[in-house]
Amino acid sequence: MKANEAQIGRALDAPGSDWKLALLYGPDEAGSRTLADRLAAAMGADAERVDLDGATLKEDPARLPDEATAITMFGGPRWIRVTGGEECLRAVEALLDAPEGCPAVLVAGNLPKTSALLKLALDDRRVLAFQSWKPEGQKADAIATQTGRAMGVRLSPDAARLLADATQGDRALMMRELEKLALYVDASPDRPRPVERADIEAVGAAIDVREAWDTVDALFDGKVAELAQEISGEAAVEVIPGLRAVNRRALMVARALSARRGGQMPRGNKRELDAVEREARHWSPDAAATAHRLAMEAEAGVKMPGTAGDVLAHAAMLGMARAAARRR
Repeated sequence: MKANEAQIGRALDAPGSDWKLALLYGPDEAGSRTLADRLAAAMGADAERVDLDGATLKEDPARLPDEATAITMFGGPRWIRVTGGEECLRAVEALLDAPEGCPAVLVAGNLPKTSALLKLALDDRRVLAFQSWKPEGQKADAIATQTGRAMGVRLSPDAARLLADATQGDRALMMRELEKLALYVDASPDRPRPVERADIEAVGAAIDVREAWDTVDALFDGKVAELAQEISGEAAVEVIPGLRAVNRRALMVARALSARRGGQMPRGNKRELDAVEREARHWSPDAAATAHRLAMEAEAGVKMPGTAGDVLAHAAMLGMARAAARRR
């Protein structure tokens, strides 16, 4: 069944016998993982955690109910954490057909509305389905502040706002940028340090996306030839800042589309917001989510040793631009 934020929070903080599986999905995967951590805290440090993935359950759907109904060696608490998506459907069906067992949580990422797994979860009261969205506005500022505080980084209100805007509420990006800030100011949980806007600008945690505006505009406007010139010319922005600017724009376009259904408009300056309004006309929420995912994957590829990261990143960007051109 569909759960709201309060319901999923109560269920994960005090797991009982009224649900078998928590399906945590949506574009904010970091938010879903944070919710899964609440179940971990509720089960206790001595609980046995079983980690499964979608590939394993696709090959062996019975593994999930088997693990859920197994007894720990010393009879202590036990819970299951699954990372996967649609390929987990048969395993979830098997879990629901099995006797009562330990609680399980499935972090599934962004599922489409047509997902059979999502339909099953919404139709069955033994499954709690919660969709995590990227935080916006003051909520994003508060998350940046809270996340930083746990690392000893005491963000000023201005610094928190700048970091939230730069990452567009992406918790995973926030965490990475806060880790850099902690190193820069020599902060730790037992040695907190104040962080101001100048500190963020000094380490580049808040990327100056203005340098990549022409590149990002060409990509989201579907101007493939212009994008090719932007990424290959002498004045081309570096790959990682460019990918993060693409990531930011994808999130802004997604939020602009959400605003049409009553959500909040993204924050930014007039030039950027004008571009987002123009580009949202030929981008869909699914297309924006795909661009966000591809940009994240490309950045991870760039950082891996021994790969043609820059070439693959540029190919991914050109592929996004071609898809945008077809939608125009």
